[in-house]
Amino acid sequence: MIKIAPSILSADFMRLGEQVLEAEAAGVDRVQIDVMDGRFVPNITFGAVAIECLRPLTHIQLEAHLMVTPPEDFIDGIAQAGADTIIVHQEATPHLHRALQQIRNLGKKAGVALNPSSPACLVSEVLDDVQIVLVMTVNPGFGGQEFIPRTIHKIREIREMIRERGTDCELEVDGGINLETAPEAIKAGANVLVAGTAVFGAQDGVATAIRELIARCTPFDTRTRNSIGMSDRPHELRDISLGACESSRRDSNETSPDLKSLVRNLKDEAEAKAIWRTLEQTKWNRKETARLLNISYKALLYKIRQFNLDRRS
Repeated sequence: MIKIAPSILSADFMRLGEQVLEAEAAGVDRVQIDVMDGRFVPNITFGAVAIECLRPLTHIQLEAHLMVTPPEDFIDGIAQAGADTIIVHQEATPHLHRALQQIRNLGKKAGVALNPSSPACLVSEVLDDVQIVLVMTVNPGFGGQEFIPRTIHKIREIREMIRERGTDCELEVDGGINLETAPEAIKAGANVLVAGTAVFGAQDGVATAIRELIARCTPFDTRTRNSIGMSDRPHELRDISLGACESSRRDSNETSPDLKSLVRNLKDEAEAKAIWRTLEQTKWNRKETARLLNISYKALLYKIRQFNLDRRS
């Protein structure tokens, strides 16, 4: 299944909390927080305080991408602040296995990242110790850079390594992801796309940008299409989702997981109708509606305000 991980490095810092809620309301299961120290990369960004402030705001995963050296000095603080996943760079420490153990011992998901110039073989000895392999498709440090085409072969190599090992770790790509480059990354074997400017800089808004990325990539992800019977044709995808909504409306006792897909895939009008119907099913119990839609209560309130659905509450 294709997943989008919006990078808040490209968000509007004056509306950071609101934009994280927009991403959650669009159906993503995580946001990525780029932690930079000005040493491993030339930029300085977020730290533990930012993660601590975002943690009570959202139910989705906070994925900390550490572009710092040595990462061992940051891991405990980032974990205590509330990060769910911590990714460290292979190039940032001579003791990569120890750093990954440190993350796992704190009860967090561990990931390893590779710079564009680093070969795929450098993660072979820790592949069984991580839940995520992150391939950088730009040089780390700044948002808005152009995708480096030569990294495609590395994505293919690591996908093959994961397949041979039989592990279930995710293969994530980060850098220059947009409507043109995203399908190439998916075809090469990635299943998680980190997108910053393409999501938070989109003129039509965060939710629309995420839907468009998933729609553009879905025809190239045979695993997703085959597992849920998804059509290659967008209008059929819309019909399938609308049918799921009608089914859930007819059976008010069914907590259909298709509602979450509906929120993620359909246009704003249909999304609003889905929320309205679920509110009616639960007799305007907002917390129960949030549970059925598998989004946080705060994200639901944001969507109610966004679609002006509050006139009956």
